Amino acid sequence: MKVLFFIDAQGHGSGGHYHSLNHITKELGKGHEIKIISIGMGFSNIIGENPYFLYHYKFKGINILQLFKEIDKTIDSFKPDIIHFFDMSSYNVLRLHISSKKYKVILNKCGGPNREWPFVNNLILFSQENYEWYKNIPKFRHASIYLIPYRVQQLELNESYKPVLKDTNSFNFVRICRIGEGYEKSIRDSINLVCYLHSKGHLNVKLYIIGAIEDNNVYNEFINEMEDSLDSVSFLTSKHFTKEASLMLYLADAVIGTGRGFMESASLGKPLLAINAEDNYPILITQYNYSDAFRTNFSQRNIIESYDSDENLSNIEKMILDKEYHGQLSKFSISLFQKYFSIGKAFQAYTEAYENARFGPNGYLQDLIMILKNLYHFSVSGFKQ
Repeated sequence: MKVLFFIDAQGHGSGGHYHSLNHITKELGKGHEIKIISIGMGFSNIIGENPYFLYHYKFKGINILQLFKEIDKTIDSFKPDIIHFFDMSSYNVLRLHISSKKYKVILNKCGGPNREWPFVNNLILFSQENYEWYKNIPKFRHASIYLIPYRVQQLELNESYKPVLKDTNSFNFVRICRIGEGYEKSIRDSINLVCYLHSKGHLNVKLYIIGAIEDNNVYNEFINEMEDSLDSVSFLTSKHFTKEASLMLYLADAVIGTGRGFMESASLGKPLLAINAEDNYPILITQYNYSDAFRTNFSQRNIIESYDSDENLSNIEKMILDKEYHGQLSKFSISLFQKYFSIGKAFQAYTEAYENARFGPNGYLQDLIMILKNLYHFSVSGFKQ
């Protein structure tokens, strides 16, 4: 089967859904013919280095007719069976033009909170939260909706790549995320945990926060707050550490994760903590609470039923002190990866979605405002360049 992917490339082009597309297409390429086109004023090196990457079109809103011509050339040459959009923006820009050609179209929503979403006959979702929501939206009543969470490759750490010396006498937490308002809570909760553990006498606990700085004000606020504790909390923000931040997980005795970062850490058998929307400390993920966090894609929106803060903190202390318990948590992480996250299950799931994809009306008028907003977004980005 021939599948043509589109993705919007704005800004840095390094968010989680770029990594997801990169991994998914590499898996699908084992049995399908794949091409990827990115559009926008940014560029994603992650996608650009993918073996199925075709080209990037520098779309700035006003050059939409030239974009259509270029896309037509590709479609006429490649003759795809499926056109697969990996975000709302690229879909809204191209949907009217593509749909007029009667192609089968699939759209991914790659996690995130429930929100207004353009109509499509075939919708793929990453999270149970989204799946339950869109199944009950009237305009999707007759659409084919698939829950396909598999999007992570088994990580392999490079034994020769250890740019930071790991202190084997300390227990190290790692939090990988961009440093800005979007992840401010997760960083603050992680720091809160280290401060709490120190107050309980666990002075050998350290935290590594690894990620690019998106907001200098947020970063400087944390640095100023932690001035007396920087031996215990380290920010690794240079490209040397952040380009392939997952390679830095050799530092971790446990990982405080969200989204695909959580899932990648599971593949290494790292004990896992997630963010709790209703507390100021991360929650240790166990067989008794993982389903609540899984429902919201292990995001910062996690709400854990029957949560007990004292019990959670006690379990975290037990993980630090009890090697057997730490080992049990490690095995549980691997089982989560194998059952729910492994990219090895993606080929069959996506192939079935492609085979079942159907034609149908595309609800142009009901989404017209959304389409115009996306065109405006591209135009604003174009004028800033």
